Amino acid sequence: MMTVKNPQPAVSFALLLLLAFIYVGASAQHPALRVQKYVLENGFTVYLNEDKTAKEVFGAIVVKAGSKNDPADATGIAHYLEHLLFKGTTQLGTTDFQKEKIHLDSINMYYDLLGKTTDKAERSRIQQLINYQSVQAAKYGLPTEFDKLIKSIGGTGLNAFTMNDMTVYHNAFPGEQMEKWLELYSHRFQQPVFRSFQSELEVVYEEKNIDLDEIDSKLIEEMNKHLFKFHPYGTQTTLGSVEHLKNPSLTKMYEYFNTYYVANNMSLVLCGNFDAADALLMIKEKFSKLRTGKIPEFPKYPETVFKKKEILTVRYSPVRVALMGYKTVPRLHEDNAALLVFNQLLSNSSETCRLDKLRRDGKLLAAAGMNYSFNDDGAVMLIAVPKLIGQSIKQAEKLVFAEIEKIKNGEISDTDLQITMTQLYIDWQSELENYGSRTMAIVGAIGSGTTWEERLKYSEVLQRITKEDVVRVARKYFNDNYFALHSRTGFPKKHKLQKPGYKPVLTDQKEESNYAKNFKKQIAANKEPRFLDFEKDATLLQLNSSNKLYVTPNPINDIFNVNVQFMVGSDSIRLLKEAADLLPYFYTKNLGLDQLKREFALLGLTYYASCSKSRFSLTFTGIERNLQQSLVLINGLINQAQVDEKSIEIIIRDLLAERKISEKDPSTLGYALYEYARYKNRSEFIDRLTEKELKKLKAAEVLSAYKKAITYSAVWHYVGIQPVDSIRLLFNSNITLNNANQKVPLTYLVNSTSKQNIIYLLNDKKAVQSHIYFLVNSELPSQQPSTVAGIYAFNEYMDGGFSGLIMQEIREYRSLAYSTYGWFANSRINKSAYFYSYIGCQADKTNESIVIMDSLINHMPRKPERMEDIKTSLKKGAAAYYPAFRYISGNIEYGRQLGDTASIMKAVYPEYDHVTFDAVVKFYEQYIKNRPIIITIYGDKSKMDLARLSKYAKIIELKKSDIISH
Repeated sequence: MMTVKNPQPAVSFALLLLLAFIYVGASAQHPALRVQKYVLENGFTVYLNEDKTAKEVFGAIVVKAGSKNDPADATGIAHYLEHLLFKGTTQLGTTDFQKEKIHLDSINMYYDLLGKTTDKAERSRIQQLINYQSVQAAKYGLPTEFDKLIKSIGGTGLNAFTMNDMTVYHNAFPGEQMEKWLELYSHRFQQPVFRSFQSELEVVYEEKNIDLDEIDSKLIEEMNKHLFKFHPYGTQTTLGSVEHLKNPSLTKMYEYFNTYYVANNMSLVLCGNFDAADALLMIKEKFSKLRTGKIPEFPKYPETVFKKKEILTVRYSPVRVALMGYKTVPRLHEDNAALLVFNQLLSNSSETCRLDKLRRDGKLLAAAGMNYSFNDDGAVMLIAVPKLIGQSIKQAEKLVFAEIEKIKNGEISDTDLQITMTQLYIDWQSELENYGSRTMAIVGAIGSGTTWEERLKYSEVLQRITKEDVVRVARKYFNDNYFALHSRTGFPKKHKLQKPGYKPVLTDQKEESNYAKNFKKQIAANKEPRFLDFEKDATLLQLNSSNKLYVTPNPINDIFNVNVQFMVGSDSIRLLKEAADLLPYFYTKNLGLDQLKREFALLGLTYYASCSKSRFSLTFTGIERNLQQSLVLINGLINQAQVDEKSIEIIIRDLLAERKISEKDPSTLGYALYEYARYKNRSEFIDRLTEKELKKLKAAEVLSAYKKAITYSAVWHYVGIQPVDSIRLLFNSNITLNNANQKVPLTYLVNSTSKQNIIYLLNDKKAVQSHIYFLVNSELPSQQPSTVAGIYAFNEYMDGGFSGLIMQEIREYRSLAYSTYGWFANSRINKSAYFYSYIGCQADKTNESIVIMDSLINHMPRKPERMEDIKTSLKKGAAAYYPAFRYISGNIEYGRQLGDTASIMKAVYPEYDHVTFDAVVKFYEQYIKNRPIIITIYGDKSKMDLARLSKYAKIIELKKSDIISH
């Protein structure tokens, strides 16, 4: 099944394939950007991108159909189908399909009946019949078998996503497993079986409930409704309506699959370290089996036209915000390039443009532009957030409109265009440099109906855009005929999906399908993964007694990184975090703020700062041809920094607004509660300046903290194309190194402890979801390779994706949550360790979710039959541990600061062969079982059984003010 048949004809076929290659992007400067395109006889299209610098391969299947293709009376089907295409086929994911089919057919029939029934009692009866048949079908189903087989070949990051115009399935895998990966991905689309339909529907419910809790989702949905009044982009959502999710149809789902999942509507993209000629032979064998179909022509919908300004006022956000939507053009329209440049002139990542300056000057709290470019239609959305006090929405809008008028009047300098083009070039090169993001760039081209050659040339198209082009589109599309959504402070009513009273749909995962047994018998080449070499993968230079420099080659493009890490942090220097926030407002003696921003932008140089408890870092990104000039600017910013009181006022305003928004966000509040449980008053949400302290802050204080930090020892990292000797000379000539030889050791916070089970509860009656965290404190195990291998095996057993106990017990079997995970973590720095887990579920599922997670923590199920799969997954997936080239030196330095002289994974890897299930159990019993559990719950307590929870643990109810300082 896994071998190429008829070897002699295959050789001739290989020659034909080589002659038939379409070399796309021949003008690309780097061979890693060359893409070979081939179309099979059935219409299936293949894109192959060899990149010998990559550690593995990233593969994706693209289906040119998405949520816009959902039936109007059954929205959400494309997305739900995406979930179900992980559940197997008539051969994969079942122990006996003929017996399973009897129950699956009944489920199909009952769901069709449910959709026609409105009587509440009758609907409940039908749902219970569906549940009964689902439980019976589960006796034969193996819904996580596809995931297991992907992991058995070292596959990582298995996932999929649904968009308006396409659906994509993807993951990374070792190149030597190519044939097995192609077998699995081709087979999954042949005779799929939508098993676990009821369980997965509840998971989709949870995903919808998460969306209902998101602050921005309702704003975007409302904008789309008005910008695309007649098109599915606006009349329906990808997740589907609440009503349609309550009445799903398996019949319509199979109709959707049979219509759009056909070879001539699908493509395969492979990027990474593999041989294209060999891969093509395998692809021909595997994917030629896919059927061809007639793809229906997508309907033409009336275009939304605004004859005047239309305004809708709502209460959807924690702060006031204005969104202005202007109708523009579809993705491939000739005006789209000029519109992209127009957007970049309004705001960009270097914060040098018109709307950025409004924010920087303190005239607005925030402002930005977004290009909504779809296959069939398009729009530009402008966002204006007025200052919290003393400014109306209309006043904020007026400031944004004034900037648009300047563009319409031709107030665009050559420098403005140069900055924009440089930034677009850097963005594009950065997208192409990694084989994973490059895959998604090719996927984007396929989904939009263009070729990769045209996509590569798009950067050239952008470079040819003139001032006149931008002025023309500004005048054409940005007038008084637009839609404005004004959101005042408040929150929309949430129509959450309630949990049906179903029995858990449990499956016996001890058995395997015949397909899986045969699959595992196929032999693939074994290739030892690459491990980080501390001596060879990056060069270490000693610049002086207090500064060292790592030099790492960039094998792909001409974008460099310079990072400097000062060996001190916020634990040692008060206000250093605030200094990191303020860095975008620093200027120098010779260059004022606006001039400095402009000089940086002209060189394509961007920067940001970060601060931890023990390290303060600055990171710069730019273009190699400007490296020397960039180092001069970097040196000036580091050694001659200044800041004024006006900038302090603006950053304080931004921080306070940020806090106001985050303190209304359920996921942030859930995490803040967890941080409190772990660290008490050292939590990042408490151990910070209060609002009163922030308002008293002076520029001199923050600048003093910054200047003190840069007196500490530093580790520099350069990633680029310059030879080692050249970069040493450039640094010595352009960077002033006046810092002393002093540093503080790496530190992390230590968890607070408890001698009993405790539940910290924060009530929010408006929350649709509960955010639940679990913490079990432990002690640091031995760091011998054999022990570390056992820890990795335990984590794979508990949290190995859909094959792990946590995901299976909580999501797959009981549909309690969309998102759940957990693992054992340890810190060699502070010699501590803990088990940590999370569940995001409906509030009325809180009790059951806690019971299940507790049973996993304190009564871990024993499934020794999984051990061989776990070991195989760990070994085959080891290639994923090697870092991308921009992170090589950072990993080496971190290892050295821990006292390592080589990658610990190199020593751990051979130990995977010797790990036993008994060792996993022994580790669990020694470090996790029967220890006190700290649980945090953020959610609506009225939906919880607190009396029941109180028997399990002491409940401490907190207020928001207890976990967040004001």
